[in-house]
Amino acid sequence: MMGHKEIEGLIQKRMDREITKDEEILLFQHLKKCKECQDYYLEMERVKDEIASLIEFFPGQDFNARVLNKIGVKKSKLLRRLMPVFIGLYLASLILLLFSPLVNYLSSKILLATPDIFHILDKIKPIGNGILLLASSFIKLNLEQIFIGLLLTIVVFYAFIRGVKKEEKWGFKNSY
Repeated sequence: MMGHKEIEGLIQKRMDREITKDEEILLFQHLKKCKECQDYYLEMERVKDEIASLIEFFPGQDFNARVLNKIGVKKSKLLRRLMPVFIGLYLASLILLLFSPLVNYLSSKILLATPDIFHILDKIKPIGNGILLLASSFIKLNLEQIFIGLLLTIVVFYAFIRGVKKEEKWGFKNSY
């Protein structure tokens, strides 16, 4: 004979649709005899039906803004004020890179180091594709993404300049 705890477990398994046929037969045989377990089973069925009949609630689009306004949190306007400055710095660094003698210096290093011109063109092609991809995706970016791109460009440019300075420090001078 099964105890009330085992029967409650079987009731839960039936609610979860995990009960076997044999267990279901045992459950209903016990429910016919035990009024307490029968009441528990009917209550669980009622709760299951109530839960199934609940209406899902989805807050409106302005829910987050209303909550933040209610608790007194305001959006930072500092980023919006600084964004034109960072965009200007970003564009200035790109222009500086394009017109600096560093590009000529690097291209001459590459041309002197690699005698096969087609090998160089194969290496430059992905860079051009990357620049085109960057330019096309630049139009789709929001202000935060542009800011992150600017920071990454500055970090990469800084690391590149440090690498060139280390090269000159170790005596790899221009031979022409």
